[in-house]
Amino acid sequence: MKRTIVLRGYTDFDKEERWLNEMAAKGLACVGWYPYIYVFERAEPGAWTYRSGVLPASDSRQYLAFMAEAGVETVAAFNRAAIFRKPTAKGPFELFSDTESRIAHYQSIRTRWLWVLLLLVVPGAVLDTAFVMSGWSTSDMLPLLLVQLAFICVVPLQMLRATKSIRSLEAERLITE
Repeated sequence: MKRTIVLRGYTDFDKEERWLNEMAAKGLACVGWYPYIYVFERAEPGAWTYRSGVLPASDSRQYLAFMAEAGVETVAAFNRAAIFRKPTAKGPFELFSDTESRIAHYQSIRTRWLWVLLLLVVPGAVLDTAFVMSGWSTSDMLPLLLVQLAFICVVPLQMLRATKSIRSLEAERLITE
């Protein structure tokens, strides 16, 4: 069967999930994934429903087994990020069905982005200092500085998006209690 490889970067699990379901509606079923690389095969349009998210830190293996028992296929998992699918004919499914688990999911996403920010800022500052001390000019460092600036702008936006989702879910929880 012919496979199509699509290079696409997502920093938002919700947007990634919407896109995967749009692709499935067009008859392209995601059968493999590695960050920014999606592998698709032709399928009946709308045959699959996809979900994307972060696996629970404490019991990822148990969670994957639970999903398999529920008839949900793991397309791929990498560094606790995962893509799941289920035949649409077998009904809808959610990765996190209750408010508490959805809040925990977004908290996990926010924490991941915090680590990305810390891992970029601290080594980046050390690297920048080393370059300056070795005689590099600002123009020599401009490409590196632009990449750092892009990440320093994108990461807090993703953290803010996760925080807004958490607050929305917490408000929903207050209403339903």
